[in-house]
Amino acid sequence: MKYAMVKPEELERVWLEVKVLIEKAKVYAVGESNSEHIRRWVHKGEMALFIGWDETGICFAMVSKFVYYANYTALRVLVFAGNTAGIFDKAMEEYWPSIVFWAKSQGAERCEAYCHPSMTRLLKKYGFEPQCSVVGLNLEN
Repeated sequence: MKYAMVKPEELERVWLEVKVLIEKAKVYAVGESNSEHIRRWVHKGEMALFIGWDETGICFAMVSKFVYYANYTALRVLVFAGNTAGIFDKAMEEYWPSIVFWAKSQGAERCEAYCHPSMTRLLKKYGFEPQCSVVGLNLEN
């Protein structure tokens, strides 16, 4: 598999394939954004999109942004998406170290992921540990 960070000006060239992956992953989200929001944020340079592809096309996508806390900067991953179960592990083993290197070069001291509890369990294998919980209350009803 090959990997790259998608530059905002190159986004539209890959978007249709990436959108399918993101929409599959968003099933596990709580409705905070959709693929169109993500497309706009990546296009404006407010989020970063990393992709992986093979001979069949784009099979991995990761969306992240920097979060600036008072005491440190973190790369927050908002979407991990792959077209098969094994793609996630393959991408994490082959590409995650390069993403970490890039994040450090941009001033990040930590990485964090906003994710479903099932993804929390998967990420433990790569050194992520639960730090806190985000809980929600719908005020519409």
